[in-house]
Amino acid sequence: MNKTMNIKFLTIILWFTSMAFLTSCRDNSNASDAFGNFEATEYTVSAEANGQIFVLNVEEGQKLVMNQQIGIIDTIDLSLKIQQISHQIKAAASRGNSLNAQVAVYREQLSTLSKEKERFAKIYEEGAVNQKTIDDLDASFRLANRQMEAAQSQYEGIYQETEALRMQQAQLRNALTKCYIKSPADGVVIRKFTEAGELANMGKALFKMADLEQMILRVYINGNQLSDVFISQDADIRIDDGKGGVEQLKGTVSWISPEAEFTPKTIQTRDERVNLVYAVKIAVKSDGRIKIGQPGEVVFVKKQK
Repeated sequence: MNKTMNIKFLTIILWFTSMAFLTSCRDNSNASDAFGNFEATEYTVSAEANGQIFVLNVEEGQKLVMNQQIGIIDTIDLSLKIQQISHQIKAAASRGNSLNAQVAVYREQLSTLSKEKERFAKIYEEGAVNQKTIDDLDASFRLANRQMEAAQSQYEGIYQETEALRMQQAQLRNALTKCYIKSPADGVVIRKFTEAGELANMGKALFKMADLEQMILRVYINGNQLSDVFISQDADIRIDDGKGGVEQLKGTVSWISPEAEFTPKTIQTRDERVNLVYAVKIAVKSDGRIKIGQPGEVVFVKKQK
């Protein structure tokens, strides 16, 4: 009787052992390769000009598209300076027109004096005029020529002045464009730092936005896993569904750290914290279910041999 009971007892132990082994194998096959938290590409939009913020139409949670204008910083001073330089350019152009008229007069004088010199030269050969008349004509011709050359030399000064004014105007217009606050990318405003009516200094943070449609799951793998992970590799992402279950999403490995580091302190076990690991980023398309800081798991899809 005792022998029979021993056999039954051993049979039960073997059965439980087998079930535990099978359960272990099944759990290992479904085990995640790495754990981490979700991040997003964030942009801090700062003021590029000094002055009062006239308009800032952004609120936390608002969706923005690239180059969407959402604010204006005081543009009055810059606009007035641009108008002032426009008047200076017109004044320089007016001086250039007057100079053209002067040069035209000198050219006409030179043409007349040149003809007079030719005519008096013939008369001089006939003895009808004296040498002083010829000398006076030569002096008048040289004077008119010098006056024309002096007038022509002013062209370069007017040109250089005009170009300098145009460059100043271009700089001011460039500065004016920086008074218009625009979104640098598609995304959602996650934090607002200032309000319309406040003063902005160049570099002052106005608001922060993030791309919440293309999320990043940052995980850490050890050296043994490194050879099985590669850029553009497909990955299965697991997140909690809020009902005690798990949802699965698709991702792609977008970056692998070239250098090892100690496991971050967010990994709780002491053994894992002392190990060297490699950071890996997995790009995951989000439909709004994923939040910044939310935990996630990853199973790397192995290469088909």
